[in-house]
Amino acid sequence: MENLGMAIGYLIWNSVACIVGWAVTRYGLFYNIQQIPKCEWLSVLGIAGIILGSAIFTSVKKKSMRVRPAPWTTLEDQIKQAKKTKEEPPIPRKIVCLLLTIFVGFLYGNFYSPISYLMTNDPGASQDVRSYFLSYCLGASFTSTVIFIGYSLVMKNVPRCNPELTTPSIVSGVLYGVGMLSFFTACQNLDQVIAYPILSKAPGIVVSLWAIFLFKEIQGKRNISQLFFGIFVTLFGICCVSLSKVLEL
Repeated sequence: MENLGMAIGYLIWNSVACIVGWAVTRYGLFYNIQQIPKCEWLSVLGIAGIILGSAIFTSVKKKSMRVRPAPWTTLEDQIKQAKKTKEEPPIPRKIVCLLLTIFVGFLYGNFYSPISYLMTNDPGASQDVRSYFLSYCLGASFTSTVIFIGYSLVMKNVPRCNPELTTPSIVSGVLYGVGMLSFFTACQNLDQVIAYPILSKAPGIVVSLWAIFLFKEIQGKRNISQLFFGIFVTLFGICCVSLSKVLEL
């Protein structure tokens, strides 16, 4: 997020997750049940639109967000950080961050695959996707705990944790849980090939609005226009993918 920007990084990640989530169900990859749309060319057109929108996002220029200094920072650290925010990150670092964003999007696009595998291949497995939600949350909690323990060890038992983030973190965790439960339910009732494009792109659009109006990360008529044009192209692609499931053209 620091090198690509909150809005751009999130939108690229969402786009990759959207494409992967569509592909694994369209072609039956990773043990997912194959779901063929009624209108093949409309589905392909939609994915092409999403890819084009992602390409547009990568060329949007962002400005570093100005945030309050952390409680443990000194005046010298704040001066260094202020200078750092004015500098454009080097190209190799941006490329690495872009590849990591794509990798995370690939993983996120496959998070439903283990559940689909169990529901398809285990005769005794529950066919209600909500039955696996607790396991998903416990896995996320366990992984976060392991990462924090590793971070604490690296920091020699002096982890840098801003106490002001405690309540917002809890609230955001609850919101994330509600959102993911809705995601699970939508994937089961709408079909994954439709639910993934819609549900993976909507958060990116909300984040983009935060980046423009609150954090002032995207500035200038050209960048804002380019961002909204990319969102429009992506939404067009999502509509095509959604309609391809119900229309025969």
